[in-house]
Amino acid sequence: MQKHNLARTILTLGIFTTSIFVGSRAFCNTPPPVLPPGTQCDASCDDEQLQPTKLTLTEAVKKALDYSQSVKSAASSIKSAIEDTNKARALIFPTISGQALGSTKQNPASFTSGNASGQVGSLIGDTYALDLNLSQPLYAGGGLTAGISFYKTAEDIARQTYYNTKQTVLQTALNTFYSLANAQQSVQAAQQNVQILKEYLDITTRYARIGRARQMDKLQAQANYSLGLSDLENTRNSLVQAQANLRLLFGDTYKYAVDADFDMVIHPLDKLTVDQAFEEASKTNPTILSAKLTLEQVDYSRDMDLATDMPNAALTGQAGYESPSLDQLVGSQSTFGTIGVTLNVPLFSGLSSFAKRRQWGEKKYEAEKALQLAKDTLRNNIEDSLVALRSGRRQLILSEKSVKDAKVALKMATEGYQQGIAASTDVSNMQTTYYTAAKGLISAQFTYLENLVSLRQYMGIDLEKAYVH
Repeated sequence: MQKHNLARTILTLGIFTTSIFVGSRAFCNTPPPVLPPGTQCDASCDDEQLQPTKLTLTEAVKKALDYSQSVKSAASSIKSAIEDTNKARALIFPTISGQALGSTKQNPASFTSGNASGQVGSLIGDTYALDLNLSQPLYAGGGLTAGISFYKTAEDIARQTYYNTKQTVLQTALNTFYSLANAQQSVQAAQQNVQILKEYLDITTRYARIGRARQMDKLQAQANYSLGLSDLENTRNSLVQAQANLRLLFGDTYKYAVDADFDMVIHPLDKLTVDQAFEEASKTNPTILSAKLTLEQVDYSRDMDLATDMPNAALTGQAGYESPSLDQLVGSQSTFGTIGVTLNVPLFSGLSSFAKRRQWGEKKYEAEKALQLAKDTLRNNIEDSLVALRSGRRQLILSEKSVKDAKVALKMATEGYQQGIAASTDVSNMQTTYYTAAKGLISAQFTYLENLVSLRQYMGIDLEKAYVH
């Protein structure tokens, strides 16, 4: 009966199927009472009491985006940039102001008589005015159009910042979700490892009682089983931490259990060269686009700065009423109006204009080098990602083969031990090999997925569309 149970345990291992929905229950003889799915509680709850709620990749990404404070802040920055542009546009329109004036003047009248001088009486006059003033900019040395272009570019930079922020949040959400799924598979592999070690311990204990196995073999089996339980506890702790990381990403302060629920699909990477990937990334990567826009802004900022050294003209006008008496202020006899063009031509600015031009030349050089540095960094990141993905694909193939071979070898060692033709160390060694191969495959799967997310982010591919829509 012991032989049948252990053989069945080995043959029915299924930790490498495409489905990676795994319960978070640990191997436990007396589990605590289980709470319903979705139960919320504080830190006093035992993790084993919380029955997990399934969470899909789409749900995780949406919840992370909905809560992300950095995404909300970046979205607000776009609105602020739009209003800056509206303020710049407002400068091309006329300004109209109203003015009301009331004043009293008293000027002494002086006279001189011989060697004596003195003051007599005074000249008193009241003035009341009510008028409108109009000013329409005609030319500002190119500063108005440069200002509008500057703030329009700032809008585009804000949009690229928002997109880049969203991409970063999405990458974090995807990798956190993958970490949870990785921890779940690791728990399942550790549970199956403990199950096999327990079956082996039972057989070795039975054989030791009848003299077919040495006491040393029993102690070794007991030690391996204890190590398996310890390893299971560590993987369960990793699962609890992965769940906490995901809750933190959602902004949830209460405690609840969650399980990643999705199908593992590994697609081979298409034939993509570094040059092809970099060419596409240069068109859509938000960091590159922001650097290009910043370079454009330098020219607009220079034009705005140099506009103060250029001639400027404005149409000005004034119309209203003016009278020495308040009761006669509004009337046909008190109306007045003026209109004209004001032209200002700077003649000498202490050579500051030349200094400005040299300064903006240096700033443009800095922006050009910053753009080139961003391109070089992006190309290096893409190359590293492609190398990692191709290496990861080979590791996946090797890991899958090693799991299959180790599983067959473990079965052979177990049957040989039960038949008396294999040593107990053979079973122990093959179980260690099998468990190591299982963990290696789990790690290779999720490392590949994480590297794929990184490559897509570098290439500027919208992660929300790629993984949600």
